[in-house]
Amino acid sequence: MASLRVYVDMLPPDAITLVDYVLTKGSTAVACANLLQERFPAATIRIFAMIRTQGLIDEIKKIADPSIGTIIGYDSGKPYRNP
Repeated sequence: MASLRVYVDMLPPDAITLVDYVLTKGSTAVACANLLQERFPAATIRIFAMIRTQGLIDEIKKIADPSIGTIIGYDSGKPYRNP
């Protein structure tokens, strides 16, 4: 994403946690993580989101459903999120 920049004025971190308020596909989160990984290749990068959407599900069984998952960014630029 051309609108994202990382300004390096600190020591390289061992770990970085990105915080997002809503995670839909994960496109923005993956773009941020990729940019940070370029600047800090040794850092472990994680993403925390307060809310994750559940897509076009007809019937949502639980409103609160904490989960741990993965987002895979493909060369096409489209991410895949599980769950």
